[in-house]
Amino acid sequence: EVLSAIGMKEDWRTIVGVVSDTRDDGPDQPPPPTLYQPLTQSDLAYYPGAFVIHGEQAPALAPQVQRIINEMAPEQPVLRVATLEQIRQEKIAAERLNTFLVGVLGLLALVISSVGLAGVLSFLVSERTAEIGIRMSLGADAHRVLGMVLWDGARLLAAGSALGLVGSFAVTRLLQGLLYGTEAGDPGTLAAVLLVMTTVGLGATAGPALRASRVDPLEAIRKE
Repeated sequence: EVLSAIGMKEDWRTIVGVVSDTRDDGPDQPPPPTLYQPLTQSDLAYYPGAFVIHGEQAPALAPQVQRIINEMAPEQPVLRVATLEQIRQEKIAAERLNTFLVGVLGLLALVISSVGLAGVLSFLVSERTAEIGIRMSLGADAHRVLGMVLWDGARLLAAGSALGLVGSFAVTRLLQGLLYGTEAGDPGTLAAVLLVMTTVGLGATAGPALRASRVDPLEAIRKE
């Protein structure tokens, strides 16, 4: 039993069941203390009540619910009929928009970094064309040259990934307000992002590496 203070009257009520927590104020707010009681035992003169109806085809039930309420209480206005999914989407609309914008900016940063990495490696390959030609004339095959350029790209990726991880931990507090049910520094998420960045980075280095492996030694030395 619990002591219920409703209005200005103290009364003892018997607990008949316990339900799970509900985040009525939004997913970013802790569940408030809530006590359910029958309307017949309430001292409130007016209460904007609401019905929660469970059905397999919830959106299609709206006209029927409206008609039944009008038949039972013609003077009672029905302000709104909505599904729980619609209410949930409205509650997280602002957070969803912010997350979408952050995701778009992240994708744009990924594209820019990939183009930049490919450009840097292309410049390095052009600067080392003579060196690559000499190496190939002395017996280095295309696979060795390919591995050399890929290794240069891998070192840049490793340095960038290390700086990115440090930066991600620095901005976790800024992202925490956009996440629910997971931590901003979740190891699985960081590992997935690192895998995606590594894959994209290696793809960006593939073009310059292939061009380097196809350098004609005689042409390279002649240009030098």
